[in-house]
Amino acid sequence: MKFLRRLPVLLLLATTATTAATAARADDVAAFIAKARAAVGSEDVLAKVASVHYIGTVELPDAKAGAKTSIDVLFQNPYRQRITVTTDTGSQTTGLDGYSAWIREERPADPKYPRLGLLGVQQVRRMRANTWENLAFYSGIEHVDGHVEDAGTVQLDGQPARKLIFWHDNDVFFARWFDPVSGQLLQTETDDGNKIREAGEILSGGLRFPRQIITVSKGPNGATNTSTITFDTIKVNEPAPDSAFAVPLPPPRSANNAPPFAPPDPTLTIPPPPDHTPAPPPDPGASPLFPTPNVK
Repeated sequence: MKFLRRLPVLLLLATTATTAATAARADDVAAFIAKARAAVGSEDVLAKVASVHYIGTVELPDAKAGAKTSIDVLFQNPYRQRITVTTDTGSQTTGLDGYSAWIREERPADPKYPRLGLLGVQQVRRMRANTWENLAFYSGIEHVDGHVEDAGTVQLDGQPARKLIFWHDNDVFFARWFDPVSGQLLQTETDDGNKIREAGEILSGGLRFPRQIITVSKGPNGATNTSTITFDTIKVNEPAPDSAFAVPLPPPRSANNAPPFAPPDPTLTIPPPPDHTPAPPPDPGASPLFPTPNVK
């Protein structure tokens, strides 16, 4: 009977101990995120980042000799992004404006272009997550209905690394490995299996950015593809008009008899470089979306 009388006290002590351990682990994660942020820049500078603009080139595994693919990436709060990829045959632009996402393709030599399509809910969710990842610098995911999973200290290439998984939804995450001492980002893996590494450094706006993003991804046939984005210019807090992200007006029907909304042409779609905005749901009339690079 004495034990039964003590049972509520024991349960209270166990609950208190569990709560204390959970709080201590959360404090440890917060402290490590602060270290990872410090590896990018000071808190004062990071807190004022409203947009980041990247300009560079993409090296693709199957590119023709001498061919050049340029890329222009713009992220802006709140939840805005625009990515333009230009080849010698045309350009492809994807955009996000809050909860609206779109893709536009142009080919000057083809009378059927330009073409414009709207993207679905899944693309919007992933593009919003990617935008947050590139502007929040690891902090505050709980304020956007996400959470951080602490995977502890693991091995990466035979060396210890701290692994944190940033969950934006049940199936949208960014797993990140950090140097446990410096807090520097070592590798990112996305929920679609892309593995992203960084190389070199560019200083801009008081922050440290990578000069190169190297992504290893699996193609539809199971083959491994490696793509590299090299940045020439990175600008922080560069003003951009609302029109840069808004859904473009569709081409009029009278222009070359092109339909006002049409799916992108698969022959223009570029294979995946860094990170992801995953392919749209199966649609026999649509092509895969050019993946959104994770450029941090």
